[in-house]
Amino acid sequence: MKALFSPRIFGSLVLLFFSFQLSFSQQSIGKETLGVEYFQQGNYEKALPVFAKLAQSYPDNPMYNYYYGVSLIKNNIFETAAKEALLNSVVDKTPANSNFYLANYFHALGDWQEAKDFYDRYAKAGSKQEKRSLQYDYFVNLCEQKINPFKSQKLADTTIFRDTLLKPPPKIDEKNFPIPDALKKAWFNFQVNEVLAYHAIEDFRSEASKILFTKAWMCTGKNDSLLTLTDSLRKVHETINRVDTRLGIVQQIVDCEQKSYQLMRDREKFLDQSRVKESAYWERAGEKAAVAYSSAIQEREVKLNEAKKRTENALKEIAVAEAQKDAVHNEEMKAALSADTDSEKNAQADNTTYKVQVGSFKNGITTPIFKKAYAKISKLRKIDKYTDPKKTVIYTVGNFTNFADASRMKDQLIREGMKGATVTAFNKNTDQPVKAVPTLAPKKSIEPVAKEEAISPITENNNSTIVEDLIFKVQIGSFKNGVLTPSFKKANARISKLTKVEKYTDSRKFDVYTAGNFPLYADASKMKDQIVSEGIKDAFVAAFLKGQRIKVSEALKLAGGK
Repeated sequence: MKALFSPRIFGSLVLLFFSFQLSFSQQSIGKETLGVEYFQQGNYEKALPVFAKLAQSYPDNPMYNYYYGVSLIKNNIFETAAKEALLNSVVDKTPANSNFYLANYFHALGDWQEAKDFYDRYAKAGSKQEKRSLQYDYFVNLCEQKINPFKSQKLADTTIFRDTLLKPPPKIDEKNFPIPDALKKAWFNFQVNEVLAYHAIEDFRSEASKILFTKAWMCTGKNDSLLTLTDSLRKVHETINRVDTRLGIVQQIVDCEQKSYQLMRDREKFLDQSRVKESAYWERAGEKAAVAYSSAIQEREVKLNEAKKRTENALKEIAVAEAQKDAVHNEEMKAALSADTDSEKNAQADNTTYKVQVGSFKNGITTPIFKKAYAKISKLRKIDKYTDPKKTVIYTVGNFTNFADASRMKDQLIREGMKGATVTAFNKNTDQPVKAVPTLAPKKSIEPVAKEEAISPITENNNSTIVEDLIFKVQIGSFKNGVLTPSFKKANARISKLTKVEKYTDSRKFDVYTAGNFPLYADASKMKDQIVSEGIKDAFVAAFLKGQRIKVSEALKLAGGK
């Protein structure tokens, strides 16, 4: 019996397959050549259908996107497809005048500020000759006067000129691309368009744009870790003398910097694509629907803020009541102190411990606010309780030999939510409250600490301890010999209006710019997110101990974080 599939037949099929592939490639190249020829001749009407099909077949090709987007603009077709195509080419920096045509797009829609922004972007990259040929000054002048010279046309053939270049994304299965739990709980400020700004991941309507935003968010997290690693490698490099080892570390640093650059580039691309997809959704839904949805988001934020204020006011009321009790207790302590002799004071101090009282309730009936605060604090610290002779249940934290340490713990607990915390003295032998002399810690432990440098827990769910002189800042820039980039100068001018920006020179002679002084890592992280939204995309959190920079991971360990 003869073989059903001989080598000769197989060879023929292979040749046939490659012939087909070559023919298909030649057809694509032929269409591209014809389209470019039309484009260069200024025959944009004929160039448009050629690049429409090429862009649909090769959506990741930046030049096809560019030719398609410009052809749409030149034919006065100001649909979302034009914006999306030009944005895809801008992301890949191909070519510089993509920004000019994007400005034309927004100009035609009467979006004056957005148009002005893109005209300004092109002004920095375009040559004088190209600006003259594009009549740059003429269009900018019209935009500033809010005059629209464009006559918009509608697409005649929607099967060729679709509203989006990319293929409709399939429904994404959460199992295949899960949203991180941290992002589900995160608050952010993502400006979709002039009307809408999202603050939570569930605000997204387009599944594709939600996933793109998630990818951008993950890029930011990866870059933060990469920057921490790079910083640690630089410190190791400074301590090593062997040339071959130093060269190896230098290569690792360069690799990290390249990866960081790529992550930030990917992040911007994902954000731009996410914004385009979500904007397209609302263009289809209509302006009224977008306005209604924006109102719903704002109403939700108002309710959340009101609930937060109600909780804060209730805690303040408890704090006032406890402060009054504390004042009475302090007066009693002063009276007892004035009646004691020096020897009695010393003897008492030897038999006294100090605890922080966080609650006192008749018959053990606690308030809802205390229950909530107790649930949070008990995750971080051990809370003891005892019942006094009057049937009052008293809750305490800590066991200190001097008043100063107990006082610091009290201040810490107040920052963590126990607004009415007070220091109470106990007899070591009987473990009963006493009117005691406050004993101070050695001078070194009670030196004043700046308010912004006092340490609070990293997050509500992480364990933490009191650590002096540890603060977190947001690094917004680092420049050799103080030479700043134009984009940083512009973003720094905006950020300086919101918060104080500080500068110091590190051991490498780099000028490092930072913003904020936070005892809480969580607060510094929020500031970082705000600064990123203001234009400094590679901002990250840095840690300092007694004025010296340390690894963020070391800072988290010192503060008890995981």
